[in-house]
Amino acid sequence: MLTGVYPDDTRYTPLLSDDLHVTPRLRAIVERATAFEPSARYQNVTQFARALTSPSDPVDSYVPAYAVQRPAVNGKPRPRTVIAVAVACVAVVAIVAAAVLIPRWIANADSDGDATSGTSQNAGSQPDPSTGNDGDAADPGTDPATRNPAGDGAAHGGSEYGNPLELVETGWSADESGYVHYAFGLRNTSDSVCIQLPSVEITGRGEDGSVLFSETLIMANAFAGETVYFGSEIGNGNGIVPATVDFTVLEPDDYSYVNSSESASFKADNLSAAPDGYGGEIFSGEISVVKDSARVREQSSTLAASLVLRDDAGAIVYGYSTFVDWPSEGGSRPFSMDVFDPPAYDSFEVYAQPW
Repeated sequence: MLTGVYPDDTRYTPLLSDDLHVTPRLRAIVERATAFEPSARYQNVTQFARALTSPSDPVDSYVPAYAVQRPAVNGKPRPRTVIAVAVACVAVVAIVAAAVLIPRWIANADSDGDATSGTSQNAGSQPDPSTGNDGDAADPGTDPATRNPAGDGAAHGGSEYGNPLELVETGWSADESGYVHYAFGLRNTSDSVCIQLPSVEITGRGEDGSVLFSETLIMANAFAGETVYFGSEIGNGNGIVPATVDFTVLEPDDYSYVNSSESASFKADNLSAAPDGYGGEIFSGEISVVKDSARVREQSSTLAASLVLRDDAGAIVYGYSTFVDWPSEGGSRPFSMDVFDPPAYDSFEVYAQPW
């Protein structure tokens, strides 16, 4: 698109190196995106799109302005060439994602999620899940009545139980493009009722209270007596940073209540964080099973691993998730997350849940 020739053409390298055809910043982005070593590339489309739409500073020196509360909006215009390429790239990725992910969501419609256990890199900042402090995951797209981790024999309850879900804590930060990176802890206070498809509504508002974005994150399950953490990204990337981000637990439908105390939980060990050489950090470790469940394992082969970054006061400032296969019995599963320009943080944790 930028040079007018294919990469195997002898004219490709000279044209890509010509500042009249490709700006130095865009050339650096292309070189990183097409690096021979996979770990050196952008790890997801969000990182790639953010690099394309950020100000025209050198790639290696550009550091977005992050803040937990009302970061200033960068008013510099974005180059039209960068925007055009970003739109084209995002359109292609959206088509591929639809073709790949939608069949997987349908195929995994009987999977369950989460009784989670996290491991902190700094245990001193780990919150007490029993306190009352205050993504976008896709709707699994199936009849919720079929999603039953306890099996067909488990009794379904109803709203007479009252909503046992409560937010343990929430937190977020925003980059100058307006993308919000959030995480929350959701606890099921019942010791005998599993909630299928628990939903949390995330809404960003401007200084005047107007809604900038709103999405509903639908998870798989909130097991009885368990707390689940999840981190993700939300926003429209229009450069408008919200003044506030609200998290609201939605009332479960009657069919979401299942009389079951069965669950599965996990822990993350050997955690580490290291610079990726491009202004980001790679968070890695291993996930192992704390509490196994043959029934849940049968219905879910994938785990969502969620990263939670905290400041020196222990407050959540960032969330991110990736997906890994369920560890083998008695074994562990390695993971890594390449986070593009994370905000300043003091400690981090990783949680896992069936997905």
